[in-house]
Amino acid sequence: MNNELIFNQIVDLVIKHRGRYKRNLTRDTRLSEDLGMSGDDAGEFIQDFARSFNVDLSEFNFDNYFANEGFNLFSFIYSIIGGDYQPITIGDLEKSAKNGKWIKGR
Repeated sequence: MNNELIFNQIVDLVIKHRGRYKRNLTRDTRLSEDLGMSGDDAGEFIQDFARSFNVDLSEFNFDNYFANEGFNLFSFIYSIIGGDYQPITIGDLEKSAKNGKWIKGR
């Protein structure tokens, strides 16, 4: 599969889950910060992504990347003490789709 095809299929998956956006989605678009993905919605998206692109998520830790939906005391305290969720971009998803496994941070 060529690069643009994979990228476009990931963008289509984002649109399926989140709807269309006024701005263009790029490889630098962040799922949580730019698209507002969190909690169950983010979990469902990541699972659908893994199924759609046959990506092994055995090394993926959801809590490193997404906050829970709504108010969560743990997330609130985590943000106060300087904890930070790692961003996931559409480009990160594209790399993982090409490799068949989660590769963020490698």
